[in-house]
Amino acid sequence: MKVLYCGVYRDGTGYSSATIDYVLALDAVGVDVVPRAIKLNNHQPTLPPRLLELESKSSAGCDICVQHLLPHQMQANGRFRANLGLFVWETSHFKNSAWADRLNAMDGVIVPDHGTGRAYYESGGNQILRMVPHATDITRFQRSYEPLDVLKPHRENGSFLFYFIGELVRRKNLAALLKAFHTEFDPSENVELVIKGSLPGASPAQAKQHIEHTCSEIKRGLKLHGGRGAHYKQEIILTERLSEVGMMRLHAGCDCFVMPSFGDAWNICAFDSMAMGKTPIVSAAGGFLEYLSDETGWLVETREEPVFGVNDSFRDLYTGGEFWHSVDIRHLRRCMREAYEQRELKTQKAAAGIQRAYDFTHEAVGLQFQKVLEFYGSQT
Repeated sequence: MKVLYCGVYRDGTGYSSATIDYVLALDAVGVDVVPRAIKLNNHQPTLPPRLLELESKSSAGCDICVQHLLPHQMQANGRFRANLGLFVWETSHFKNSAWADRLNAMDGVIVPDHGTGRAYYESGGNQILRMVPHATDITRFQRSYEPLDVLKPHRENGSFLFYFIGELVRRKNLAALLKAFHTEFDPSENVELVIKGSLPGASPAQAKQHIEHTCSEIKRGLKLHGGRGAHYKQEIILTERLSEVGMMRLHAGCDCFVMPSFGDAWNICAFDSMAMGKTPIVSAAGGFLEYLSDETGWLVETREEPVFGVNDSFRDLYTGGEFWHSVDIRHLRRCMREAYEQRELKTQKAAAGIQRAYDFTHEAVGLQFQKVLEFYGSQT
C-alpha cells in the first residue's frame, strides 16, 4: 500500500497543521506516504524536515489517494484503488451546497469528529464514515518554554492570564469572551485577558486595529464603570505571526485558554492548551468533545441558533438555514470565575488534560488511520 496524500500543508493554516500531522502519523507507523501540496495562499511556512523528505519521493505506484481538502476541491480519479475524502465542518449541515455530491463520489469519507459526520449525513451523505482524530507531535509538550517577553511582567505580578487564539472571524465569537470577561471581573482583580488574533487578508497592524475597535465597542455597549473606557481592564493584544516555538511560549505564559466559538470541528489551539495544562474553557459542542471533558477543562453550556453574519464565505455555506452553537455567557462567566478562584481544581484538570493528550500521538492516530486505509484498500 502506497498513499498519495493531497492537502494544503504549505498554507500555514489550521487545515495545514492537521494535514502535516496526519502525514507524519502515517509515516510514524510505517505507511508509505507521499504528500503533495495544494497551494491556496502566498504564505511560506517552515515545514518539518521529515515532511520535506516524504515530499521528495516519487508518487509512482500510489494506489490510494487521500484528499484532505474542502469537498468542492475533491475529484475521484480512476487510476487509484481508492479515493478518500477527508474534511471538517462546523455547522449542522451544508445541504445548500454541492459538497455532499462531491463526497459521495469518493470511495470513502474520513472525518475527525462526530459533528462533521452528523452534518454530512444531514446534507445527504450516503457513505459509511470512518473516524480518525487529529494527531499531534507529543514531544512539543515535553519541553520547557519561556513565556513571551510581553507576558513576563504580568507573570511577575502574579496576574492570572486568560487567553484566546484565533482568527478574527464571527465563528470564533470573540465578542462573547469580551462580554464575559468584563462583566465577571472587576478592574481591581489581578486577572488579565490576552488576545492573539489574525485577520484574514490583513496585516498585523490592521488586525490589531480591528481587535481594539471590537474591544472598544463591547465596552461602550456594556456601559459599565460610568461608561468610561479607561476604567476597564485593557486587553493584551498580540497580532504578529508567531513561530511554532513562539506559540508554545504563548501557551506557557498564560493560565487558561478560552474559546467560546459557535463551532469548531477540532481547534488545534484548544487541544495544544490542554496538552500544556492550560485547562481550556470551550463551547460544549463540536470537535471539542472529542478530546475535552469536565475532567480536563470546562465545557460551557450552549444553545442552537441560526447561523448569522458570515458574509466572507461561499454564498451557499454558513447560511441562516444552518445551525451552530451559541454559548451561555452566564455559564461562561461562572466557568472563568471557577478557573480563577479554584486553583486546586484547576491543577487536577490540568494534570488530566496533559495525560489525555497522549491518546492523540502520531503513533496512536497513525495506527487508526492505517486500519482505515487497509480497509479501503481491500475493498477492490
